[in-house]
Amino acid sequence: MKKCKSCKQEKEFADFHSDHRNRDGYRGVCKDCNLKKAQIWRDKNREKVREFGRSEEHKSYLREYRKNHKKERADEAKGYRQKHGDKVRASRRDYYEKNKEQLKAYRANYIKQNPWFNRAASARHRAMMLERTPVWVDYEALKFVYKNCPEDKVVDHIVSLRGKTVSGLHVPWNLQYLTFEENSKKSNKLILKNEAD
Repeated sequence: MKKCKSCKQEKEFADFHSDHRNRDGYRGVCKDCNLKKAQIWRDKNREKVREFGRSEEHKSYLREYRKNHKKERADEAKGYRQKHGDKVRASRRDYYEKNKEQLKAYRANYIKQNPWFNRAASARHRAMMLERTPVWVDYEALKFVYKNCPEDKVVDHIVSLRGKTVSGLHVPWNLQYLTFEENSKKSNKLILKNEAD
């Protein structure tokens, strides 16, 4: 245990940043107090913070840091998503709803400028469909499902062809009609009937 010089509270060593200059190897002020102190300084020096954030020196540092710490940053982000999954999904849904038109326009513009993107995605999808289509499938029944799809809906696989826990087959009884938005929300998740009700 170690006593913080600022808040005077006894805390675990994990609550202090390391500092090789001190005898015990930790800073004298705890992480919480350091954070509060930094926040107060930022509030008093907003313009300095903005200028530093825009500086080429800082941008160069960030580029180099991201380049050299890809795995650590990816692992950290993955850990956060696993721990706060509901919060992350809610935040993404909220962002999408607020910026739906801008996101659609951005995607349309991106595809227009990068036609290879759709071609690559289509090729990947075709390969996956072939892989998940059994030799004994009734192709006429498959055609019937696609041919009779309502104009305002898309054909979706009930059990995704690339699910995380289970993968379905490209067969007529694994197909359903969903609106584009319903299909986007479902993604490759497996939604059981009692969950959907």
